[in-house]
Amino acid sequence: MKNIGTYAPIIVIVALVVAAVFGVRVISHPADSSSEPQFASMNLSSIMASPNKLSVEVNQTSGLIVYGVFTQNGSSNGAMKVVTNNLSFVSSNVQVATVNSSLGRITGVSVGTTTITVSYTEGSVTKKLAVPVTVIPVYQP
Repeated sequence: MKNIGTYAPIIVIVALVVAAVFGVRVISHPADSSSEPQFASMNLSSIMASPNKLSVEVNQTSGLIVYGVFTQNGSSNGAMKVVTNNLSFVSSNVQVATVNSSLGRITGVSVGTTTITVSYTEGSVTKKLAVPVTVIPVYQP
């Protein structure tokens, strides 16, 4: 299994396409939104993860990129940015895959499926997202 960095250009393209479809702009700077003027009057409306489902081999590690989607006064226009702080990750079945609770690094333990729950808090608002994870056997040619 390749490192997520291998897929970074694809992930960025997917994020831009998703942003265009939903009418949001992407802010790639991962700083805390409270220090960014364009987010000062916006509210966290949802979170997204890339990839939105994951396959990982046994004993291999991969990760997620989490985006916060922010809107202003309930409008459908908004902005999306990579979030790196105030995140937590939990695996529903640690016998299948474990996850670093603050970094989101997912490691396959045994063949099967599980769900990683991602939580992001911005101010007093917390949003959660379920990411399905499938752990597959190590490929042996």
